[in-house]
Amino acid sequence: SSAGDYDRDCVLAIVEGVVATDEGTLKDVLLEERSLRVRPVDPTRPPPKGGRARIAITRYRVIERRADVTRVALRLGTGRRHQIRVQLAKLGHPVIGDGRHGARRDPLRRLCLHATRLGFRHPDTGAPVEFESAPPAAFAGIGRPAEGRRLPASPSSPSGERDAGRRSGPPGRRQPLAASPPPQR
Repeated sequence: SSAGDYDRDCVLAIVEGVVATDEGTLKDVLLEERSLRVRPVDPTRPPPKGGRARIAITRYRVIERRADVTRVALRLGTGRRHQIRVQLAKLGHPVIGDGRHGARRDPLRRLCLHATRLGFRHPDTGAPVEFESAPPAAFAGIGRPAEGRRLPASPSSPSGERDAGRRSGPPGRRQPLAASPPPQR
């Protein structure tokens, strides 16, 4: 996908560990059980009884890699319950604050997942309605600075330049996590 496609990103997540690939598409079969628990299932096996298995597609792009976390922009290809949380956890990088899906850190006492853009058709007029919301300022303080790492082009950088001196971590390997100081109030 082109950089212009990500001008329309609608979700920002901060995940545990360092995501090795700059961008990609997550495609999984997710099962929503009667208890409303959502989990990935093996698409080659029949789904268990009492649940609905459906395909979930999420496109992601790394915005920033830090020493112990990664900021990612996400675009939904489908809209399944807990889709982003389950797919990122399956990738090995749960959303910070998401203990239900394996996160070990919760420095803000909330999910580090934020919809920056929401849109729908107005029920009476049918006109498109869109709302934008900047990520919380507290998100900027998550994670230790990553000395010597390289960033992909930032969506906020009009020139699309990469920050000098930053590179990705080893592929397929999560970085050790460190305790974060409590948020300052």
